[in-house]
Amino acid sequence: MENVVSVAIALLIFFTAFEIAAEAVTGDAAAQPYSGWVLLAVAAFIPVPYILGTYEVNVGEKYNSPSLIADGRQHRVDVLSSSVVFFALLGQFFGIPLDRIAAVIVAIFIIRSGWGILKDSMKTLLDASVNYDTLNEIRTIILSDPKVSSIKSITGRNSGRYIFVEAMVEMAESDFEKAHRESERIEQDIQLRVQNVERVIIHYEPRKKTHLRYAVPLQNREGSISDHFGEAPYFAILDHDVEHNRFELQDTISNPFVDVEKRKGGQVAEMLLEHEIDVVFVHHSLSGRAAGYALEAAGVEMRATSAATLAEAIDEVTGRRGEEAGASPR
Repeated sequence: MENVVSVAIALLIFFTAFEIAAEAVTGDAAAQPYSGWVLLAVAAFIPVPYILGTYEVNVGEKYNSPSLIADGRQHRVDVLSSSVVFFALLGQFFGIPLDRIAAVIVAIFIIRSGWGILKDSMKTLLDASVNYDTLNEIRTIILSDPKVSSIKSITGRNSGRYIFVEAMVEMAESDFEKAHRESERIEQDIQLRVQNVERVIIHYEPRKKTHLRYAVPLQNREGSISDHFGEAPYFAILDHDVEHNRFELQDTISNPFVDVEKRKGGQVAEMLLEHEIDVVFVHHSLSGRAAGYALEAAGVEMRATSAATLAEAIDEVTGRRGEEAGASPR
């Protein structure tokens, strides 16, 4: 309703300008005599509408009230029109006919003011985006969160004094429950720090990785894949360039927990997590085991393979490029 009121004010301003211009063209040209105190009175009242208008605009901006801002702007324009009237009266006092010219100038000022009010109000009524400074402030708040990798898109709209924001972000978090809690925290932060934000919706998706790190349990350094995860003497660490479908790095690490009696699988999983593994090749499922729980909680994919050697596992990866994009990133 406030924006509808602002549009009504703008239309009334246009009508006023039309009446002034019509009177200037067709009105009685006979000048009425007046004394010098009229000039003093007009000069004294010139600052009044500016002070009132500035106060209204400040209050309107504080509470994001379009109708108050529109009314304040209209009052501030009165300063210009009153100044023109003063100089027209001054010219007429000295016998210079400036009254009609001054009336046209006043009408132009009024039209300009009405157009600004109408344009701002119609932007809101037409569901236009919020101003750049507000969107930039919201963008800065989102990017300041350490879990946010990037912003794919951000939009905002006004509805009266209220602002509605929607953003699509990439998060360095594959656990959707954790990502959901993080997005809720960002939404609350925006509502606390940006005035008049009524609702914020953050859509999130895991950050797409250009490289994936594989771990393969080995029976020996020659590259034979071990049937057992926790008892594998070695692990091959492979870096795969997903975009170009090629391996860039290969390293073999020893398993320091191979002779441990208890929790060897869980400790091996923790060791691999320190190497930031994304995918683990296994011959047998780790579901229901400590190692499986640890890897699953970290977002690591456990991929079953029938490959007998490391070379076959590499061929299996490079031959499945179409499925590579679906691998769960950490």
